[in-house]
Amino acid sequence: MRRWRAVGAAACLGAGLFVLVYRGPGWRPLRHFGGDLVVAPFLYFCLLVVTGLPRGRAAVGVWAFAVAVEALQALRLTSPTDPTWVQLTVGSTFDPVDLLAYTLGMILAYAADRAVGRRLGGAG
Repeated sequence: MRRWRAVGAAACLGAGLFVLVYRGPGWRPLRHFGGDLVVAPFLYFCLLVVTGLPRGRAAVGVWAFAVAVEALQALRLTSPTDPTWVQLTVGSTFDPVDLLAYTLGMILAYAADRAVGRRLGGAG
């Protein structure tokens, strides 16, 4: 299971980097939604690789963390004038669509992890 989860993390990282550098047709909506869609699954798979937590705990923990980050934005504790690394890691502007992207990403990652776990006979 650890190898599968490392592959999941690598795939999410690759997708996130693609979203970050792509500038072709439709890049603005892709950048807006796509990055948020893959960041929570990336953190989920990384957390599982490093800690071996049960998948349910990892999913809820990462989702709660993502919601907390969005809450920081809603409280305006970050701003668009923050350095690029802050904007890429924490963001700067509250958007409820981000919550949808985090939730959808976590549902997809959890479902994929569960399905692969059943197939591989892994627990967790």
